[in-house]
Amino acid sequence: GTGLGLALVRRMAEMHGGSVTLQSEVDHGSRFTISLPWQAEPQTAASTPAENVDSVAGRAIRRALIVEDSPVVADQYQRYFAEFGVEAHVCKRAKNATATAKTMRPDVIILDIMLPDRPGWQILKELKQNTATQQIPVIVASVLDESALGSKLGAAEYLVKPISRQQLQQTLEQVCGVQLSPLSPLPTPNPPLSPNGHTAGSAPDEKARPLILLAEDNELNLNTLSDYLLNSGYRVVSARNGAEAIERAKEETPNLILMDIQMPIMDGFEAMQRLKANARFAKIPIIALTALAMPGDREKCLAAGANEYMSKPISLKGLAQMIQTQLRNVSAEREFNHG
Repeated sequence: GTGLGLALVRRMAEMHGGSVTLQSEVDHGSRFTISLPWQAEPQTAASTPAENVDSVAGRAIRRALIVEDSPVVADQYQRYFAEFGVEAHVCKRAKNATATAKTMRPDVIILDIMLPDRPGWQILKELKQNTATQQIPVIVASVLDESALGSKLGAAEYLVKPISRQQLQQTLEQVCGVQLSPLSPLPTPNPPLSPNGHTAGSAPDEKARPLILLAEDNELNLNTLSDYLLNSGYRVVSARNGAEAIERAKEETPNLILMDIQMPIMDGFEAMQRLKANARFAKIPIIALTALAMPGDREKCLAAGANEYMSKPISLKGLAQMIQTQLRNVSAEREFNHG
């Protein structure tokens, strides 16, 4: 009833290069029309997934290249490959990926798309345009589901994170035409979440990873953001309203808080004000997340205690950069105070 839905629809349409128009007549109603551009594109020279599969069918997998900047996710992939007796090398930056692939000549490449220095799409294009690497099957792994673009650029397969051991095994067998036999007992593919939102079975050094409190009442947004943060190397504890967020903060003392604004029981504005009024939480950075997208929202969030503001729909890459910036600022301030 506030026009928020229409504002979001218009924004999303414009992001795709389209527009929204309105025809309205008193006593007859209104008609909203969404126009989106479409243009048939010629086939690229990049290999199709089927071609990639045929070219490597029956090839044994001895070496794998993992292009992934998250240490947690990369370690998980390496453990999976080790179970199959496959040597896996990790490349954390896009700038080294193509050169490493040329030198290493792996049997398969696992490629993340959201890399810190360059998009993974550029690496995929380079790999498929270079004669030395174009026949190497590339499996794209990302929190974003853009499988159509992956296929167009020559990816052999596209997996949406989080990826279980069984998913990776099935994909490798399909893409490379081999039968993989684990060398050790199978671990739990994806650690389950405990009731408070933590991953169960924490590793001994897990507490060294930053803890993020995610306050969000929409289950879809909560699951999406949680998966993304976990795969980015953070620990996550969740809350579904402002009052619960305050309780979780008292229990866990997070390193950073992601605060949705529109929540039941207690909204994000009041929760931020209460947290910032407490000396224990005054220095914890808070990033406000809101679908309001109205003029003055940013100033209102900052006045309530937020350190940063982001409107929905959220750019995961932009959010990751914002989180890193806030955590670096806290670390720098701590070092300065102790210096």
